[in-house]
Amino acid sequence: MEQIKILDKVEVVRKLPENFKDNDLRYFEHELKRTFSEVFMFMLDNCTVYEELLIKQGKFRVVVWNNRSKKRRIFYYIKTLFKRAKNINEDHDKLFCWIVDDWSSGYFHWFCDVVPKIIFTIKRGMDCVFLLPNEIHKRAYIKESLKRLRVKFLTFDGGLKLKKLIYIPNLAPSGNYRLEFIRPIKKLLVSQHKEGSAPFRKIYISRENTGYRKVVNEKEFVNLIKKYGFEVYYFEELNWQQQVKLAQESKVILSPHGAGLTNMLFMEKGTNVIELRRINNTHNNCYFALANALSIKYF
Repeated sequence: MEQIKILDKVEVVRKLPENFKDNDLRYFEHELKRTFSEVFMFMLDNCTVYEELLIKQGKFRVVVWNNRSKKRRIFYYIKTLFKRAKNINEDHDKLFCWIVDDWSSGYFHWFCDVVPKIIFTIKRGMDCVFLLPNEIHKRAYIKESLKRLRVKFLTFDGGLKLKKLIYIPNLAPSGNYRLEFIRPIKKLLVSQHKEGSAPFRKIYISRENTGYRKVVNEKEFVNLIKKYGFEVYYFEELNWQQQVKLAQESKVILSPHGAGLTNMLFMEKGTNVIELRRINNTHNNCYFALANALSIKYF
């Protein structure tokens, strides 16, 4: 297995929230300056990839555990011992690439972890065929974004035997971003607003119909914010195109911590995001960091 350095070590500096108060420092102080390590991609020969998100050389040797749940790894490994992998070695001219893990089908992780890797390959001029387990590819927003990115991919169940494979890990720790790969997402995925069509909406993304991270006094809260011109939306009832359009048209998005805030990717610079967070939750700063990366005001 050959390692090739693709990105240098980099330091990012973030600004505090717009409405910062001194007693809020504990929520953000560990995220104000972050250093991302060098990133290496891996060239593998004669390997087998499995939908269980691991890559093996030979029958037993795992060279990449491409899943974040360590507790399930033994289970995944045993399953592969009883699977027959399809041989696609006849495709000598294709450069196959592995970029996903067991969180990749989630809305946030697809757009903020996986799509930046695709953008990296586009910027490098790598003519890749991305391998995607069917379980990941079945999400509508994944299908649509792949179509708009105009990249080649191969979906599969079970396993695939390959003569050569490139494995690209995350370009930054999940919840963190390299600017050159997160900022182009809007331009590559959605059509731009016409000149003069400034964002005008103030929207609240409700989590009332989800199982967790809900506002306890939702009814009273909604009645209050409506007085300030907020429209209420339930993003789980909207398709991806509808979510993107609302984000493009919004000058303010208000929401509890959740995947809906990922749509700030499609907002204009200088707009506003208000995240409702649990008291004493000091570790969920992915949207604080994303707003910083996109030059969006965070409250």
